[in-house]
Amino acid sequence: MSNNDIQTIKNTPKTHSKELRGSSLLALGLFVVVDVLGFSLVLPLLPYLTQYFGLTPSLVGLLQSSNAIAQLLAVPIIGAMSDCYGRKPLLMISVLGTLVSFLLLGAANSIFWLFFSRILDGLIGGNISLAKSYITDITTKDNRAKGMGVIGAAFGLGFTLGPAIGGFLVKIDYMYPVYLASFITGLNIVGVYFLEESLPLDKRIQLDGSTFHNAFKKVFQNLGTVIADADIRPVLSMHFLNLIVFGIFEHSFGFYNLIVFELEARSSSYLLATFALFYALIQGGANRMVKKYSETNLLKYVLVVLILSYILYAIAPSVFILRAVIIPLAFSSGLTSTLISSRISQEVDPSLIGGTMGITAALGSLSRIVAPIIAGLFIENYGASTPFYICSLVGGVVLLIASVKPLVKRE
Repeated sequence: MSNNDIQTIKNTPKTHSKELRGSSLLALGLFVVVDVLGFSLVLPLLPYLTQYFGLTPSLVGLLQSSNAIAQLLAVPIIGAMSDCYGRKPLLMISVLGTLVSFLLLGAANSIFWLFFSRILDGLIGGNISLAKSYITDITTKDNRAKGMGVIGAAFGLGFTLGPAIGGFLVKIDYMYPVYLASFITGLNIVGVYFLEESLPLDKRIQLDGSTFHNAFKKVFQNLGTVIADADIRPVLSMHFLNLIVFGIFEHSFGFYNLIVFELEARSSSYLLATFALFYALIQGGANRMVKKYSETNLLKYVLVVLILSYILYAIAPSVFILRAVIIPLAFSSGLTSTLISSRISQEVDPSLIGGTMGITAALGSLSRIVAPIIAGLFIENYGASTPFYICSLVGGVVLLIASVKPLVKRE
């Protein structure tokens, strides 16, 4: 073996085999937990933090939408760069961007810095999409579902723990959750440093003038191909409308609790943690329910519960009723999302699965742009409970589509 061969071996990064390794999944799962934990620590506090800056609900909605707009534009570029340089360097840059954005949020003394911190996180913080790419690199079709399941479970765990911890810390100081989010994001930087690269050198693409153009072109090509499929359009419509419903709820939750019931940030965070816990629990048990009941009928029944839960939440006369309604609301919301995702996977042509998953991700980003603006405008102009009636109305449209559109399974 020549000296050149030895040097080439030394310079080649360690890579995972396609035999799914528990250590790799554990490391990536912890990465996702910590990443989501940082985000969910701050999320329920936004309506309270922005009181200091005199923001209206519609401006707070625009603040959250600015992050989603930046992310929608940046994710294809980040993905293309990771195809060129590997996942690990982009993960490191992404986590560093999230850390800086949290530090800026904690130090913000004007509306400009609030918006700048959220836009920066959207432009650089493509952490979850990069984690999914990492999973794709180290898995085969046979074990990919297990890998993606780890990301889903880690996301649910982080989203449950974040509001609960934030609710405890806010008793001390409103900014403590932001400081903790910064700290645990810093821990993620250490975790990424020890993470092995997943994309071998021979699998990477060359960066040239057409790389980013092709990344965006592929998104629009997938969109055109999927939309041309008449069977999948109604299911994607259900998916998008359900995301809008969840986004409106997510944005209105804190404002409603504050304006109508004058709940402190701590109590509102605990309530959101309860929602997240039951939301995650029902997703874990969805498979058993599908085996017992007809999937089509189950979706319709669950949507009825979801619609009624939103109405009950809007007219709740006391905090006790809020706490009671949050449980069926979380169950029905989590199960609706799972059942709609299942229908997409069953109805889409197998050759279009990759493109369809890309479209569902884009619809998720679009919903995070639209929903906060809708919620903010309705809260500001028609009252804090109005968005929940909008949620029930849009849920009714999803129920109508689910009732008219039969399930078409494709092999």
